[in-house]
Amino acid sequence: MRCPRNAGNTIKEEMPNANIDIGFKTFRLADTNIKWNSLMDKGQLDVAQMEYNPDLADFMPNTNDIDIVYELMLRQRDVALSESLERLSAIGNRTYLYATSFLVCLETEITEELISKLAGLDPLPIKFIFRDSAFKDDIALKDETFRRLKALVEKNAGTNKPTYTVEFI
Repeated sequence: MRCPRNAGNTIKEEMPNANIDIGFKTFRLADTNIKWNSLMDKGQLDVAQMEYNPDLADFMPNTNDIDIVYELMLRQRDVALSESLERLSAIGNRTYLYATSFLVCLETEITEELISKLAGLDPLPIKFIFRDSAFKDDIALKDETFRRLKALVEKNAGTNKPTYTVEFI
Protein backbone atom coordinates (compact mmCIF):
# COMPACT_ATOMS: atom_id res chain seq x y z
CA MET A 1 0.00 0.00 0.00
CA ARG A 2 1.32 3.37 -0.96
CA CYS A 3 1.60 6.25 1.53
CA PRO A 4 -0.88 9.07 0.63
CA ARG A 5 1.91 11.64 0.87
CA ASN A 6 4.04 9.77 -1.65
CA ALA A 7 1.05 9.07 -3.91
CA GLY A 8 0.30 12.81 -4.04
CA ASN A 9 3.89 13.65 -4.96
CA THR A 10 3.86 10.97 -7.68
CA ILE A 11 0.73 12.46 -9.21
CA LYS A 12 2.32 15.95 -9.18
CA GLU A 13 5.43 14.56 -10.90
CA GLU A 14 3.40 12.74 -13.55
CA MET A 15 1.14 15.73 -14.22
CA PRO A 16 3.20 18.86 -13.43
CA ASN A 17 0.76 21.27 -15.13
CA ALA A 18 -2.34 19.95 -13.35
CA ASN A 19 -3.84 22.26 -10.77
CA ILE A 20 -4.93 19.66 -8.22
CA ASP A 21 -5.05 19.49 -4.46
CA ILE A 22 -3.02 16.58 -3.13
CA GLY A 23 -3.57 17.48 0.52
CA PHE A 24 -5.23 15.13 2.98
CA LYS A 25 -6.29 14.86 6.60
CA THR A 26 -5.99 11.83 8.80
CA PHE A 27 -8.11 11.02 11.81
CA ARG A 28 -7.91 8.37 14.46
CA LEU A 29 -10.55 6.96 16.72
CA ALA A 30 -10.18 8.07 20.33
CA ASP A 31 -12.19 8.74 23.46
CA THR A 32 -14.14 11.98 23.66
CA ASN A 33 -12.35 15.26 24.34
CA ILE A 34 -15.47 16.81 25.86
CA LYS A 35 -16.71 16.20 29.39
CA TRP A 36 -20.33 15.51 28.58
CA ASN A 37 -21.14 14.41 32.13
CA SER A 38 -20.43 16.46 35.21
CA LEU A 39 -17.29 15.18 36.91
CA MET A 40 -17.89 17.55 39.83
CA ASP A 41 -20.94 15.50 40.79
CA LYS A 42 -18.73 12.42 40.97
CA GLY A 43 -16.06 14.15 43.06
CA GLN A 44 -13.48 13.87 40.27
CA LEU A 45 -12.98 17.58 39.65
CA ASP A 46 -11.65 20.14 42.10
CA VAL A 47 -13.45 23.47 41.63
CA ALA A 48 -10.31 25.36 42.71
CA GLN A 49 -8.47 23.93 39.68
CA MET A 50 -10.97 25.53 37.30
CA GLU A 51 -10.01 29.00 38.52
CA TYR A 52 -6.57 28.57 36.94
CA ASN A 53 -7.62 26.41 34.00
CA PRO A 54 -11.29 26.82 32.93
CA ASP A 55 -10.86 24.10 30.30
CA LEU A 56 -10.80 21.48 33.06
CA ALA A 57 -14.55 21.98 33.52
CA ASP A 58 -15.41 21.20 29.91
CA PHE A 59 -12.61 19.25 28.26
CA MET A 60 -10.39 16.30 28.97
CA PRO A 61 -6.77 17.05 29.92
CA ASN A 62 -4.26 17.50 27.08
CA THR A 63 -6.83 18.20 24.36
CA ASN A 64 -6.55 21.02 21.87
CA ASP A 65 -9.17 23.21 20.24
CA ILE A 66 -8.82 21.63 16.80
CA ASP A 67 -9.58 18.17 18.18
CA ILE A 68 -12.66 19.55 19.94
CA VAL A 69 -13.93 21.29 16.80
CA TYR A 70 -13.54 18.13 14.71
CA GLU A 71 -15.27 16.05 17.38
CA LEU A 72 -18.19 18.48 17.33
CA MET A 73 -18.32 18.30 13.53
CA LEU A 74 -18.39 14.49 13.69
CA ARG A 75 -21.54 14.83 15.80
CA GLN A 76 -23.29 16.94 13.15
CA ARG A 77 -25.23 15.34 10.33
CA ASP A 78 -23.83 15.36 6.82
CA VAL A 79 -20.75 17.47 7.54
CA ALA A 80 -17.71 16.47 5.51
CA LEU A 81 -14.47 16.44 7.47
CA SER A 82 -12.60 17.67 4.41
CA GLU A 83 -13.99 21.22 4.73
CA SER A 84 -11.88 24.20 5.74
CA LEU A 85 -11.35 25.31 9.34
CA GLU A 86 -10.54 28.93 10.09
CA ARG A 87 -9.71 30.61 13.39
CA LEU A 88 -11.56 33.94 13.60
CA SER A 89 -8.84 35.92 15.37
CA ALA A 90 -10.74 39.21 14.91
CA ILE A 91 -13.41 37.80 17.23
CA GLY A 92 -11.35 35.78 19.71
CA ASN A 93 -8.39 33.45 20.12
CA ARG A 94 -10.60 30.36 20.38
CA THR A 95 -13.41 31.00 17.92
CA TYR A 96 -13.51 28.83 14.79
CA LEU A 97 -15.51 28.75 11.58
CA TYR A 98 -15.88 25.35 9.98
CA ALA A 99 -16.99 25.06 6.35
CA THR A 100 -18.21 28.69 6.49
CA SER A 101 -21.36 27.33 8.16
CA PHE A 102 -20.55 26.16 11.69
CA LEU A 103 -19.17 28.53 14.29
CA VAL A 104 -17.56 26.93 17.35
CA CYS A 105 -16.77 29.36 20.16
CA LEU A 106 -14.44 27.86 22.78
CA GLU A 107 -13.68 31.19 24.48
CA THR A 108 -13.61 30.97 28.29
CA GLU A 109 -15.80 34.06 28.69
CA ILE A 110 -18.73 35.20 26.56
CA THR A 111 -19.49 38.92 26.54
CA GLU A 112 -22.10 41.09 24.86
CA GLU A 113 -19.32 42.55 22.69
CA LEU A 114 -18.32 39.08 21.47
CA ILE A 115 -21.96 38.23 20.67
CA SER A 116 -22.30 41.49 18.70
CA LYS A 117 -19.23 40.55 16.64
CA LEU A 118 -20.70 37.10 15.95
CA ALA A 119 -24.07 38.59 14.98
CA GLY A 120 -22.27 40.84 12.50
CA LEU A 121 -20.64 38.00 10.55
CA ASP A 122 -21.44 38.00 6.86
CA PRO A 123 -22.34 35.46 5.70
CA LEU A 124 -23.86 34.34 8.95
CA PRO A 125 -23.15 30.71 9.97
CA ILE A 126 -26.13 28.35 10.13
CA LYS A 127 -25.10 26.98 13.52
CA PHE A 128 -23.36 28.38 16.60
CA ILE A 129 -21.84 26.15 19.29
CA PHE A 130 -20.75 27.65 22.63
CA ARG A 131 -19.29 26.19 25.78
CA ASP A 132 -21.90 26.53 28.49
CA SER A 133 -19.42 27.40 31.23
CA ALA A 134 -18.26 30.51 29.33
CA PHE A 135 -21.49 32.27 30.26
CA LYS A 136 -20.57 31.88 33.96
CA ASP A 137 -23.77 32.56 35.98
CA ASP A 138 -25.22 35.06 33.48
CA ILE A 139 -28.41 33.28 32.47
CA ALA A 140 -29.80 36.48 30.93
CA LEU A 141 -26.80 36.77 28.57
CA LYS A 142 -27.08 33.11 27.61
CA ASP A 143 -30.79 33.46 26.90
CA GLU A 144 -30.29 36.68 24.92
CA THR A 145 -27.46 35.08 22.94
CA PHE A 146 -29.65 32.12 22.04
CA ARG A 147 -32.61 34.29 21.02
CA ARG A 148 -30.58 36.85 19.07
CA LEU A 149 -28.49 34.41 17.06
CA LYS A 150 -31.37 31.98 16.47
CA ALA A 151 -33.53 34.82 15.12
CA LEU A 152 -30.73 35.97 12.79
CA VAL A 153 -30.11 32.47 11.45
CA GLU A 154 -33.83 31.86 10.88
CA LYS A 155 -34.18 35.22 9.11
CA ASN A 156 -31.26 34.45 6.79
CA ALA A 157 -32.24 30.82 6.18
CA GLY A 158 -35.58 31.61 4.53
CA THR A 159 -37.64 28.50 3.91
CA ASN A 160 -34.64 26.19 4.35
CA LYS A 161 -34.40 26.60 8.14
CA PRO A 162 -31.99 24.38 10.07
CA THR A 163 -33.45 22.46 13.00
CA TYR A 164 -30.84 23.53 15.58
CA THR A 165 -29.08 26.83 15.27
CA VAL A 166 -27.51 27.52 18.65
CA GLU A 167 -26.28 24.88 21.07
CA PHE A 168 -24.15 24.67 24.19
CA ILE A 169 -21.59 22.06 25.22
